Amino acid sequence: MSEQDPIDDLPPDLRAMLDLVREPPPLPPEVSDRMLRALDVRVIAEAAAPSTVAGAKPTPGRGPFFRAPWQTLVGFLLGLVLGAAALALALVLGRRKVGFSKEEAQPHNVPLVLIGAAILWFGWFGFNGGAATSDGQVGLIFVNTLVAPAAALVGWIVVEHFKEGKATAVGAASGIVAGLVAITPACANLTPLWSIVLGLVAGAVCAVAIELKYKIGVDDTLDVVGIHLVAGFIGTLYLGFFAIDTGLFTGGNIEQLVVQVIPAVAIAAYSFVMAFILGTVIEKTIGFRAKEEDEIAGIDLALHGTGYALD
Repeated sequence: MSEQDPIDDLPPDLRAMLDLVREPPPLPPEVSDRMLRALDVRVIAEAAAPSTVAGAKPTPGRGPFFRAPWQTLVGFLLGLVLGAAALALALVLGRRKVGFSKEEAQPHNVPLVLIGAAILWFGWFGFNGGAATSDGQVGLIFVNTLVAPAAALVGWIVVEHFKEGKATAVGAASGIVAGLVAITPACANLTPLWSIVLGLVAGAVCAVAIELKYKIGVDDTLDVVGIHLVAGFIGTLYLGFFAIDTGLFTGGNIEQLVVQVIPAVAIAAYSFVMAFILGTVIEKTIGFRAKEEDEIAGIDLALHGTGYALD
């Protein structure tokens, strides 16, 4: 009696998916060639800049609107919605009672920060790759997702060096995130050169923007506003100037800039208002922030009965 294949009991659709994994169909020659060319470009870029990082995104058509509206929204949503909502909730909650200062805002575990940034960057290739509307865009998106965060890393640590006297590993990781956020709405719409410039600008500007929270009193612990909101705006508006064939400076088309500005402002405003309303309702009804005594003692200790044993 022959042994039954375990997948025979699975639903037909799931069996078909597993069959594709077991025996994937061969790629057409033209697709294989494009993938190899993309790999060659990646190897060259990594050899030239060993510590590079990158990010990317969708594609404007020949007209003023993107071919795939959902791609545009995803690019906007990533940075703008998160950043605007974070700003609104930070205002609702207010500053923490203790520990809100630049001197006290030290990372707990730098190796975990770097591991997280590496995993995030790796996964972003798949995220941005989903924006491709044709085989030919895959290589461009891959390269842009590599070079933009790498350039943002450089931009961040250069600014950090002049501000603090030295560059840090956490700053490098933050620069990578800024570059990924900035390139996301633009990964399929920029040439690699303009992607590098975008990364440099995003990394440098965000390195300065995160300092503003101490000046205006917005307790944004994870720098969601300083990185996601700022880099999201930069990447979105940047397309209006440098998008392939449709940007103001690359195609003489101001319509692309208008299309970038209006949705960006509208989405950020909507996200801010709705998050502020919902946060206020929660705060006034069931409460949103921890009790003052728990906050001072430490949330881990108050909620879980244990905390970090730090000297």
